Amino acid sequence: MEAKDSQRSNDGTAAVAVIVLVLVLLPVFYVGSLGPAVWLTSRGFIDAGSDIILTNTFGGNRLRLALHNLDGRVAELNAAAVAIARAAADHAGRPVAVAGSIGPTGELFAPLGTLSYEKGVEVFAEQSQAL
Repeated sequence: MEAKDSQRSNDGTAAVAVIVLVLVLLPVFYVGSLGPAVWLTSRGFIDAGSDIILTNTFGGNRLRLALHNLDGRVAELNAAAVAIARAAADHAGRPVAVAGSIGPTGELFAPLGTLSYEKGVEVFAEQSQAL
């Protein structure tokens, strides 16, 4: 059943499901091995009527990826995640926007932690450019 235009949205329920299914269970470093699962998850949200889907790039920045020794692959992993989401959106038969998800570094900003403002900007800018 096709959702009416007034029913299509990226609502809170979809956001929670994205967090659970894609952002937690399928982190960015799985885009290569679990790309089909990420694509199917994105398609599920589109088929449910979402006009905006998120990439599974939450935590896809250099500092967070360093926890898995993948800090040198920021551009590659983020680009792969965007390509998967974009491919799912392109099969919708209607316009679907793809939004890049940018999440935590895993470090606290000063003065509570050691992450400087400048370093935070650098890290998030690097990921943003990859998206």
